[in-house]
Amino acid sequence: MTDTEEIKSLIASLPAYFNASVDIDADGLLKVLATEGVKFADVLAASWCTYNKWNIESSADAPTLVFIHTKGFIVSVGKNKFMSKAIKYESIPFTAFRNYAPIDYNDQGKDGKFCIEFMGSGGVLIGRLQWRWWSKRFHNASKEIMAVCDERDRILAIISKAIGGQNDDVDANNSTHNNKPETPPSSSIAEEIKKLADMRKQNIITNEEFKLAKKQLLENN
Repeated sequence: MTDTEEIKSLIASLPAYFNASVDIDADGLLKVLATEGVKFADVLAASWCTYNKWNIESSADAPTLVFIHTKGFIVSVGKNKFMSKAIKYESIPFTAFRNYAPIDYNDQGKDGKFCIEFMGSGGVLIGRLQWRWWSKRFHNASKEIMAVCDERDRILAIISKAIGGQNDDVDANNSTHNNKPETPPSSSIAEEIKKLADMRKQNIITNEEFKLAKKQLLENN
């Protein structure tokens, strides 16, 4: 199979869940990978999600594809930017962020997002991968919601493994990256963040208090 056939086959195998159908350009995606120096063989996983680099939790973002590779991740559907011949995409190397964590947002059980947030120095948000869900009235969407969460967790595990392998390579070469990502938050810190998120949902703490507490936890990790 050619790389174009391979990438089409990979995308066809991905669950879309709550994402709307979006046209993709396989050749455009391969051009993006080539531009970033990534071979298709270096792609570890892909997933339908949304991407946001602004600290706005309620923003509406178009469905897109994320490709996790050995050095970072790329977000794109291979299409050109509006009124431009340049392909629209975001490329985030693992060395661009200091920490990352799974974060969940929801609005009283009606809709929500399972996310992976990537933070730079000082806990500043660099980007957020988001897997959205929503529930129609009188419809129990529990199975679908759990499937969306599992998809986020699948990508999180692949990113954690890729970063761990990258750090192993650095140690083996007896060299360091000044800005290489730190180890992922420990399970205890991740649990603390989830508890804070639950407290925010119950209006026990404000959104600003949640953000400050989360920032302090990650900085002390």
